Amino acid sequence: MYLLEIGDAINSYLGVHYEVLFYIAQTSALHFGPVEQSDNLGSHAQSPVLAGKFESVWDVCAIIEQGLQEWQALNSDLILVALASGYKSAALIYLYRRIRRHTSNHKGIAEVITAEVSKILKSLVGIPPNRYPDSVLLFPLFIARGDATSLEDINTIRDRLHLINKSRGFRNVLRACNVLEEVWKARCNNANPHRVDWQDVLQRQGGGLILT
Repeated sequence: MYLLEIGDAINSYLGVHYEVLFYIAQTSALHFGPVEQSDNLGSHAQSPVLAGKFESVWDVCAIIEQGLQEWQALNSDLILVALASGYKSAALIYLYRRIRRHTSNHKGIAEVITAEVSKILKSLVGIPPNRYPDSVLLFPLFIARGDATSLEDINTIRDRLHLINKSRGFRNVLRACNVLEEVWKARCNNANPHRVDWQDVLQRQGGGLILT
């Protein structure tokens, strides 16, 4: 409710992406049943407002997806707009990841995730290092790095995360960097690297992860 009541004003911490955070919260609250086949994802989207009853969790997924795809940051600050764009793509990746873990129909998911990773990297160009949004870049960078497949993209994200860690010195940033390095090591030693996920590494290590 707090996120919905902020309005269109720029928030000193959330920037211009408060509505995107609302969709992330809704994605976190999705309740999936057993792994199932879903061929109609995206066919029930009607409104970006999540209220009322829906036929299934897939209807809610489609509504979140449509809301995120249609959302645009209305602001003249190019750095804040770039930050919001990165969060928007990260929110979509987060949604697609949850869908991927709970459905046997993975067709097309890898492609859309890769496209959103590229958008995050593109938005990163518009945010100079050591500027004020650096402290909230952790979430989109972590999400992008978790599904990046290009070595160049991985190194770009790694370097930026290390810069943030160096300038901010927060333990949660260092923790996120260490988790991603474990993912990288595990993928290098796995016959099927794409099956190694940061959630699996986190579960094996124990402990939490704060991406703010």
